[in-house]
Amino acid sequence: MRRESGFEKTDSEGFALSLERLFGIGLAGRGVVPYLIRHRLPVPGTLHIEIVLFAASDLPRVEDFIREEFDGLPGRFEPERPSALSDLSPIEATLRLGPTRRNLPEWKGFDDTPFLVTINTLFGEAFRAALARLSGTERAEGLGKSSQELKELYALAQRLDGSFSRLFASFGETRNGFSAAEPASSDESSPAAAGGLSPEEAARFLASRETALKRILMIARENGLSVEEPPPSLPREEGFLGEEDFPAFLEELRILGLDTEEKLGAFFLEKLTGWEDLYAGFESARLRGWLEKRPIPLAGLVSVLIRVNGNA
Repeated sequence: MRRESGFEKTDSEGFALSLERLFGIGLAGRGVVPYLIRHRLPVPGTLHIEIVLFAASDLPRVEDFIREEFDGLPGRFEPERPSALSDLSPIEATLRLGPTRRNLPEWKGFDDTPFLVTINTLFGEAFRAALARLSGTERAEGLGKSSQELKELYALAQRLDGSFSRLFASFGETRNGFSAAEPASSDESSPAAAGGLSPEEAARFLASRETALKRILMIARENGLSVEEPPPSLPREEGFLGEEDFPAFLEELRILGLDTEEKLGAFFLEKLTGWEDLYAGFESARLRGWLEKRPIPLAGLVSVLIRVNGNA
């Protein structure tokens, strides 16, 4: 349910799920796809976000995201911790929302709520779990490992963690190489390239989406965005046709293959009508740097939201 200023969040669970989505979208925008993002509510009034990375090489980008989007609480942030997870221990910080996000209506009620974030690698998590199991067994059976043996095991784990980091990085380079080698998507046999909606049909469709456009404009104003609407002296579809960003709207339709009114209508209904979907779309666009400070034509703003959902 939507309030006047944002969709409703009534409890810590709602805040936790919103933070999970925020971290997922924000890290993906920086090229980081974690192995795991999850939350725990250890006791009432506390919140713990756990992030497990495939490789330690992703950590600098995670730290950059945290510095940009959140505030560390005085005396509870650990800026001296190295950015390499060299000891296979998790990095922890107690955070709250940054000043920009605290002023957004969708975070109202949680603008000053602290939460704990823990970051570790997949290998570090597995190693620590195995070490804890070993320590428990030793205590139960009265066994003991020499200090030298533990140091050797620790050094091996560090080397393996570095090897995994390089391996995952090479996967990313290989994937990017394949993407760069692929020819541009200009297959004239595809429905989008062969035909699709005419500019007039697309403008008429967009002008008919009254509910979605009203909600988009409302959220844009709440986010402090300046949106240029078509001149009221013209029929709305003609105004859209004259907007400088209307070609960008047509290009997003072509890329996603939204070449009929039926497909476009289904897309709008699923992605660009519900309050929560629209708030998530604005959040994702903001994190990717796609919401410019300049006044943006309405068709251009819709094209950004279509691009967000096409890249989700």
